[in-house]
Amino acid sequence: MSNYVVSDTSLTAVADAIREKGGTSGTLAFPDGFVSAVEAIETGITPSGTIQITENGTVDVTNYASAEVDVESAGADTIQESLDFTRSGDVVYTKEPRIDTSVLDLYYGLFYKCPITSLVWNATTRIPPYIVRECKQLQTATFYGTSLGDSMCYQSNIQSVSLPEVSVEKTNYVYRGDSAFHSCHYLTSVSMPLNPTIHKYMFGSCDRLPMLDCPAVTRIRTNAFWNCSALTVLILRADSVCTLEHVNAFTGTPFASGGAGGTIYVPSALISDYQAATNWSTIDGYGATTWAAIEGSEYEE
Repeated sequence: MSNYVVSDTSLTAVADAIREKGGTSGTLAFPDGFVSAVEAIETGITPSGTIQITENGTVDVTNYASAEVDVESAGADTIQESLDFTRSGDVVYTKEPRIDTSVLDLYYGLFYKCPITSLVWNATTRIPPYIVRECKQLQTATFYGTSLGDSMCYQSNIQSVSLPEVSVEKTNYVYRGDSAFHSCHYLTSVSMPLNPTIHKYMFGSCDRLPMLDCPAVTRIRTNAFWNCSALTVLILRADSVCTLEHVNAFTGTPFASGGAGGTIYVPSALISDYQAATNWSTIDGYGATTWAAIEGSEYEE
């Protein structure tokens, strides 16, 4: 090992730089104190700042620990909201009354790549598109709002999501719920008691999702469960046959042709209707689906 001589003034300069960056003023002992002080510095986070969100604003908040967010809504005065973005922690964002984002996507991609671990969103009547896109530390989220945003959780590592109020199917772009959870590879639990539609690619490539309970779903759109390779239980509780737009909704699932098999639970009176219904009859013909009555099963409520 080579030995080098470093002057005390040089060491002091390095120590001063470490203290300034780390926001400390204590004495640093060389070398262990230097090492510990450097390791304690949070990188990539600015202590605070102001984010301006305007029309169709997409905001990258990765570098903010906290921020005052100025939200300009159509024809209205600026609304200032205080948000707290922590490297590991919760974000609870509540606004009363809620903002209707039907005109401007004020929160489009707001938490893009933000290192939050959980989120409760209660700020808008419609859940914003891409709101937690690629949030790799996100584990749980509750979204209050009546309609879904397209790709709202795209490629995040979310494990559990609750959608207690989603009950409206929008037809306009970005608020249809298409690809809402696409490529959420760690998603294992979904609660959506009022949601009427499984949208296009809504759960695409959610390859750890083992089951889905659908109390109010009456329509399943194309590629809805594309490559949901772990999905073996689907519960459809509506009192009429759920419309299946295309058999490709189950491509890459255990219910597909050649699949390992799964069980679809429906009201007992509808089993034969499902087996004969458009597209469902094709799924049934693949021979990979077991039909079971909800009544008397472990899923009976």
